[in-house]
Amino acid sequence: MVVALAGCVGMGSSDPPVATAAVPAPAVGGPLGASLAGKVDDADRQAAFNAELDAVSAGERRSWRGPHGTYGYVDPGPQVMRTEGFCRQYTLTIYVGGRPQTGTGLACHHADGEWHVVS
Repeated sequence: MVVALAGCVGMGSSDPPVATAAVPAPAVGGPLGASLAGKVDDADRQAAFNAELDAVSAGERRSWRGPHGTYGYVDPGPQVMRTEGFCRQYTLTIYVGGRPQTGTGLACHHADGEWHVVS
């Protein structure tokens, strides 16, 4: 499906990280990548990707609707410190043809200033 999330910056203060630049969503990847290959077009995939970026950086659920009928939501978990940096597990639910598919992923904020999906 989506995900190669882009940036968030936390500088050691109590302020939450702030999103930085987004990179285009991969052709297929993330928590539902293989199961959605060929079922979701690039525009709908980009809409999901944008919601993932927003949800992970904000720490709040984000709903989205692609221009070609695919829709869903992203539920991020709490931000935790791991060896990879600040990370959030998230759940992506996507409706294709009215049928939900759910997957989980882990995105981490790396030293390069970008969020990266690590699983």
